[in-house]
Amino acid sequence: MEQEAGIEIGITIPYFAPNIPATLPTFDEIEAGEVLEAHYDGDWKISLVGDHFMVKYGDTENLSLIEGEHMMFVTKATNSRVKVPTVYALYTSTDGETPRNFIVMERIKGVTLDTLWTSLEEPEKQAIASRLKGYFKELRSIPAPGYYGSIGRRPTIIGSSLISRTNGAIDDKAFDSEDEFNKALARNLIQGTSAPALRLQLYLRLMNTVLKNHPPCFTYGNFSTEGVMVQGLGLNGEDVKVDELREFGFELTLFNWQDSGWLPTYWEYISATFEVGFDDEWHLWIANIVPTFEAEFCLFQTLYGAS
Repeated sequence: MEQEAGIEIGITIPYFAPNIPATLPTFDEIEAGEVLEAHYDGDWKISLVGDHFMVKYGDTENLSLIEGEHMMFVTKATNSRVKVPTVYALYTSTDGETPRNFIVMERIKGVTLDTLWTSLEEPEKQAIASRLKGYFKELRSIPAPGYYGSIGRRPTIIGSSLISRTNGAIDDKAFDSEDEFNKALARNLIQGTSAPALRLQLYLRLMNTVLKNHPPCFTYGNFSTEGVMVQGLGLNGEDVKVDELREFGFELTLFNWQDSGWLPTYWEYISATFEVGFDDEWHLWIANIVPTFEAEFCLFQTLYGAS
C-alpha cells in the first residue's frame, strides 16, 4: 500500500469502517437530522443523526470524499493527538437528481466554539488557545512529502471563495514547487476579472516577490470557531457549561476538513484571518495559535481587492 509521511494511505471507495457503532442511517434519516451547519451556497450540510452519527453530504462537485481521507490521515499521522471525528463511511449515492457524496463520522456531543467564545473568561480562552496551538504544531510537524496538494499527489482543494475564484480544485494536479502553485493560484484569481492577461503579469510579479520559501506543511485550512467542537468533561456532557470547563476540563475536536492538504506554510494563517469578523477579538487570538504571515496576508488582501 502507498505510504505518505510514513503512514499508509489509500482506501477503497466506498469505504466502511469495521467498527461502526450502529446501522448506518438512511438518506431519509440523514435529511431529518438536526442541521449542525449548512454551506452558504447550499452545496453541502452536516446533519446530526441519532446518538452516533454526524453526516456531511452534498453534491459531488462541491464535496470531495478526500476530506474524509484527510481526517483519517491526520488521526494516523498524529496518533490521535489532533482530535478528529472517527470516519465510519465514505460513499457516493447516485439516487436523486445529482450524485451526492456522504462522509459519515462520529457524532461529537458538544457545542461549537463560536457559541461559547464571547462568554468565556480569559483563563478559559487561554486554555483553549493553548490546546489548539498544540494541535497546529502537531499538524505542521507531520513530515511533508515535498509537493503541494491533497494526499496521494491529488489536486489541491480550496473552498474559500475569498482566496480562490472557484470552489474546488486548483487545476487538476498537485504541484512540485511553490512557483508552480503560485502560477496556478494566479490563474485562479484572475478568473472572471477584466483584463486578465495584464492582471496575471502583475499578480505573478507580486507573488514571486512575497510568496517564496514556503515549503508545504499539512494544513487544516478552515480554522474558525465554527469548526471547533467543544466537549465538556463534566456531568453535563453535550450541554456544555462555561463554569464547568475549568473545573472538569474539556476536549476539542476539529471538523470540516474540506480545505485541508499539503499547502504553503502561510496558508493556515491567511485562510483563518481572511474572512474573520470584528464582532469580538478572535482575530487577535489567531496570532497566538498559528504562526503569523502578515506580508502574505496583505498580499492576498491586495490581490483580491484589485480583482
